Amino acid sequence: MYDTIGSYSSLLLLFLFTSLFGLVYQFVLRSWYYFSDRNVKFVRGVPLLGSTYKSVIGLEPAAISYRRLYDRFPEQKFIGIYDLGGRPSYLLRDPDLIKQLMITDFDHFVNHRFTFGNENDLFTHTLFGMRNSKWRQMRCTVSPAFTGTRMRMMHELMVKSSEQFIATLKETDKIAKIFDSRDLFTRYANDIIATTAFGIEINSMRDLDNDFFKASYSMSEFRFIDGLKFLASLSCPSLVQLLDIRVTGEDNADFLRKIVKENIEKRKKDNIVRNDMIDLLIKARNGQLEHADGDDKTDVGFATTIESNVGKSSEKVQNWTDDDVVAQCLVFILGGLNAIAGTACFMFHELSLNPDIQDKLFAEINGVKEELNGSPLAYESISKMKYLDKVVCETLRRWCPVPFLERTCNRPYVLENNEEKVELQVGDGIFVPTYALHMDDKYFRKPIKFDPERFNDENKGSIQTGTYLPFGIGPRNCIGSRFALMAIKTLAFYLISEFFVDKSYKTQDPLKLKALPLLMDAEKGFFIELRRRQPDRTPYKSQVFT
Repeated sequence: MYDTIGSYSSLLLLFLFTSLFGLVYQFVLRSWYYFSDRNVKFVRGVPLLGSTYKSVIGLEPAAISYRRLYDRFPEQKFIGIYDLGGRPSYLLRDPDLIKQLMITDFDHFVNHRFTFGNENDLFTHTLFGMRNSKWRQMRCTVSPAFTGTRMRMMHELMVKSSEQFIATLKETDKIAKIFDSRDLFTRYANDIIATTAFGIEINSMRDLDNDFFKASYSMSEFRFIDGLKFLASLSCPSLVQLLDIRVTGEDNADFLRKIVKENIEKRKKDNIVRNDMIDLLIKARNGQLEHADGDDKTDVGFATTIESNVGKSSEKVQNWTDDDVVAQCLVFILGGLNAIAGTACFMFHELSLNPDIQDKLFAEINGVKEELNGSPLAYESISKMKYLDKVVCETLRRWCPVPFLERTCNRPYVLENNEEKVELQVGDGIFVPTYALHMDDKYFRKPIKFDPERFNDENKGSIQTGTYLPFGIGPRNCIGSRFALMAIKTLAFYLISEFFVDKSYKTQDPLKLKALPLLMDAEKGFFIELRRRQPDRTPYKSQVFT
């Protein structure tokens, strides 16, 4: 009997040892000499955790981790790095190479590197989550909804929501108050997205715990664990699918499905036309949405991304599912909420520390307000505010929404690094360190300084393609850049015209980034003091209320 137990124990130990060795080989030993065999400069990092291990375990922000990698071999056009899980990838350093891979040779790098393969997860139906021909078809189908012409129509809804936001702020009888910017601007962005994408009007400044705010915040919060989900999907897609890891929880998904379905049914029944995203998606689903001549000639600033020929082709989605419609609205929550609220947090933080810049901005806004003579902000007025555009562009440079871009190789490709050539195979990954490029003094002098004049008419023409990437680059750039810029500038117009933004005793200066593996956030949060402007438009003296 004991001999039998001993035999089973020996077999179990052998099995465990073999399994452990298999895992070590798969994720560590197999690729240990991957880059040295190819004569590629590389940063090994820590086995399993990869080259950005410090951000993976919460010791530093992803932006800083990728910047360290970027600075390691300044003479190289690209270097080798390891993903979470130990899978080899390439970090691109050279702007010309970035332009080549992301634009000229885009057909070799169509897809994002992450994979969430569960068809029941709404995320897989979004433009961000789609792959290959399905992505191309959806991009071509919904691209006309994001042109300047359609955004102009949607802007009226945005203005109405912005005026409501400012009116609620002004209701207090105190002339100064310290605000948590992240909460404040997330509520603003939430209401903008609710009205323009989902067709519902809410006031999250009054109704603090409304269902839409709770659902959208839950989906877009991107806590530390959510960042690890995405990193895991980059390097261990099979495991992510096996464990059924999802981006969108079922409760939140069902909530959004219910909103969109009821909205569409009511519009059909009552013949309602609202000029929002649901209207545009209904037209797209019916094949009635096309690009018009001059659509892309109207932009809202230098950072606006231009649609490529890929997005303007005639390849369309033929059979839409209900989830396809809901998912395109979901894009606004997943991308828009962070892009709008996050950029606003960083922008007003910088304005609070730079009152001279804020005064110049106020002068421009006040001039436009006088021209409007009591009328709401017009879409055309946004493009007139050149200094506002400089401030927003510099915010996006100094604190870019996403610290890196990623793609996966879907067709064999040859990378050239000086005289060396490296063959990329299907499944190999490439990363573009956006934050590091924005902070390279070779492209932006004194990069730590917040200087909107980098984007004046004289300077912005000399910015090299591939060095300024706040909304990505190439055919797979951010389709919603116009929407995000429009929302941020509309907020700035109304807020600065009524309030002076000042730093408070809670304001971190200099600001440090929070140790997150994916997005950008402040280490100790964002806090600003808002002081009402007097009738002569000057700010009241500071009186702190908490």
